[in-house]
Amino acid sequence: MDKEIQVQDKEAYSYRDLKDQKQYLKLIGANVVNRLGDSLDAIAFSWIIYEITSSASLMALIIAINYIPTIILQPIAGVIVDSIPKKRVMVLTDIGRGVIVALVALLYMNDSVTPLILALCTFLNSTLEAFRIPAGLAIVPKLLDRDKYTVGSALNSTLSRICEIIGLASAGAVIALIGSHGALLIDAGTFFISSIIITTIHADEQPKQKTAGAFSIFHQFADGLRFVKANPLLVAMLLLGMFMNFGMVPMSALGTAYIVDDLKGGPGVLSAFQVALVSGMALGSFVTPKLRTISKKRLFIFCGFASSVLMSQFILLPLINTMILRIIAFVGVMGITGIFVGIQNVVFSAAFMRHVDQSVLGRVGGITNATLSAAMPLGALLCSAAAATMAVPTVFLVAGIFLVFLYIIMGSVKSLDAL
Repeated sequence: MDKEIQVQDKEAYSYRDLKDQKQYLKLIGANVVNRLGDSLDAIAFSWIIYEITSSASLMALIIAINYIPTIILQPIAGVIVDSIPKKRVMVLTDIGRGVIVALVALLYMNDSVTPLILALCTFLNSTLEAFRIPAGLAIVPKLLDRDKYTVGSALNSTLSRICEIIGLASAGAVIALIGSHGALLIDAGTFFISSIIITTIHADEQPKQKTAGAFSIFHQFADGLRFVKANPLLVAMLLLGMFMNFGMVPMSALGTAYIVDDLKGGPGVLSAFQVALVSGMALGSFVTPKLRTISKKRLFIFCGFASSVLMSQFILLPLINTMILRIIAFVGVMGITGIFVGIQNVVFSAAFMRHVDQSVLGRVGGITNATLSAAMPLGALLCSAAAATMAVPTVFLVAGIFLVFLYIIMGSVKSLDAL
């Protein structure tokens, strides 16, 4: 028996070990197709929003609406998902999202899109996504062997990032050739393709007793909260995940202003920054299984510490006199930062799958994702307030130093030794 347990606990680190995980590979295929469409949609939809609203504040409001279902609804959606077949939820939500995106494209073609319609469609899409994310998370243990969580998460993240790079790199050309509505129709098509792929997945989902009304739902939600509170490792992981998201907020919130005002760059630099960051994340995800000799805690803390130090150095880049060298240094720093973030993502995802019981994975996943998502708008508000009182490079310096100290403190948390 001891020998058997030892074999089961031995973690796989080679991508070749996934060749017999055919159902999980189908899931990766669906995720990759989705990611390609989403990366096109991210640019096309933003362009349409600004074109229709002609207002930065309205654009920000519509984008903010995107967070509401994630933060408020997803924890409850996770409870519901735990009680019904995950595969069915994924298929229906992908079809629903495809229909909504296609509707926006068709309305745009007929000059019938209004800011209210965009806000409503954004809310509906995010609501469906609030169910899709915990379902996609909860189905993984039914498709992937426990000892392959790290390498499985790494492959999924790597391929998704590669498709994101392709989407970001081709978005401009796609929009120029077939318009923003054409890019949205491609995104809608990827949702439909994803739903077809998911229908071919064979998952061992045992039927459960369905939730019996609001009281049962909130009771199970409370069970999920108690599960998190009773697990010191999960609480520590939530804090780590929030720090990781906080670390990305300054670049997403202030990156454009920094590039234009401080680096004196243009749209090309903004595009290069995005490609460098995502490329680094893909590389970081890919190499994570190879770093098996380093403890997961040490690896995660080091990557967070290093990326925070790099962010604090943004205050120095505008001092480089030659513009080309200034841009090369910036893009290089973003690529290296992406590597560290990619490693953190894989370590976090694999640890979460290992330490959360399958029976509560949907609801705990919903709680976790809502908590981590809440860190983004909160961080953006803090960055906005800071930028009103100090120069943007100084904001990066302060944020970087703050995160460095947080990671140092988290390095002393004993519960993270099991990461």
